[in-house]
Amino acid sequence: MSERLISLSKPLRKPNPPGTVGAVQTLDILRSLGCCGVDPEALCRAAALDPQRLERDAEKRVAPRIVADVFAAAERASGDPLIGLHAAAHATPRGPLLFLMLAEANLAASLRAWERYAPIPISSLRVHVELDAHTAAMIFDLGEPTLEQVPHVVEYLLLAVLRALVMASAGDLRPLRIDLRHPAHGDLAEAQCIVRCPVRFDGGRHAIVFRRDDLDTPSRLANPVIAAQIAAEAAAAARQATVHATWRDRVADVTRALLVTGERADRASVARQLHTSEPTLHRVLRDEGTTFKAVRDSEVWNVARMLLANPQIKIEAVALTVGFADGASFAKAFKRHAGLSPRAFRDSVAHAAPRRTVLPS
Repeated sequence: MSERLISLSKPLRKPNPPGTVGAVQTLDILRSLGCCGVDPEALCRAAALDPQRLERDAEKRVAPRIVADVFAAAERASGDPLIGLHAAAHATPRGPLLFLMLAEANLAASLRAWERYAPIPISSLRVHVELDAHTAAMIFDLGEPTLEQVPHVVEYLLLAVLRALVMASAGDLRPLRIDLRHPAHGDLAEAQCIVRCPVRFDGGRHAIVFRRDDLDTPSRLANPVIAAQIAAEAAAAARQATVHATWRDRVADVTRALLVTGERADRASVARQLHTSEPTLHRVLRDEGTTFKAVRDSEVWNVARMLLANPQIKIEAVALTVGFADGASFAKAFKRHAGLSPRAFRDSVAHAAPRRTVLPS
């Protein structure tokens, strides 16, 4: 019979809030995929993601669809069915949860930290630990269908967390196995070589399973005073992560997603994606001091600039993607907005001093 390692203040089965992914974690994913030979800038274009905005604002959160699109684009570009695991093998753990694990007394305390502060990387993420006579299973509930449906996201998360736990441990910490809810894909032997333990697909849960005796494994820099200080910072970060996005942010995310996929981003389509009515959408945006047109127009030009920066995409295609009937009407509107023609804008980007996106180390 299993038991809980620690009781959470809220039941695990309570519906999770809408998920967002931290800016730091998103940039880490891009950097890790870059180590696998996939161009991070191409991934950002495919997912309509501006990494420079994330670098400027580390507290910014990213819609789960964007992260899912990044991994989907990475698999297409690399042809690697295990791209999530390969990327996680290059991940460099950092942030308050890693520092807290380093300072906690042992693995048991580190797992308690994950139970409390799991929303820092993914706001909808919930973690709990179940014990039986011989094992301690760290079970992950992503709480966000968009992320759950992408095996690469789940596999990246579990291996990145495992690497952080191993880094924080003063002993030779190795799990008994990793359980994954989704079906097997790619080469099983290769997957097990990457994670350095058995992997069980179709396992009914997402979990890292340790020996129960491993709970006493000491942390590398155990210090109760430092642990208490970092825990206060982690608690604040977790609270901040679970603050619901504004309606403006939600409308912007959906509008951007529709535009990038070439779909019509009108009020009715956006309201439908957000599972609300057009009058309600109008009212909540008005309460936030904005309008649907203002949010939509802002995203139209953001996506247009992003697409124009890619010389492989014809200007006519950019025009159609962002909702214009033809290149001429788009050029006229773009010049009125930006002060120069689409072609001049593209030339200015091409002739700018070379500058690759530098991801935080």
